[in-house]
Amino acid sequence: MFFNPFAMISASAIPQKRHSRLQELDVRMQDFLATKRGAASGKVLENVKSARDHVRLEIQGNSLSRGPK
Repeated sequence: MFFNPFAMISASAIPQKRHSRLQELDVRMQDFLATKRGAASGKVLENVKSARDHVRLEIQGNSLSRGPK
């Protein structure tokens, strides 16, 4: 017998958790950009903006793939 850490997690819970984590990440990046505007280097800000845009595309993709319930 072996331990399976995912035995109690349903298949539908995993995408929901990922979606909520992506939304949390988006909010944190937006807060970082608002706080650091002018204080951080332009390269750092551009990298965070790019990553935030990628996260937002992932969120939209997840929302579209779920469709209406």
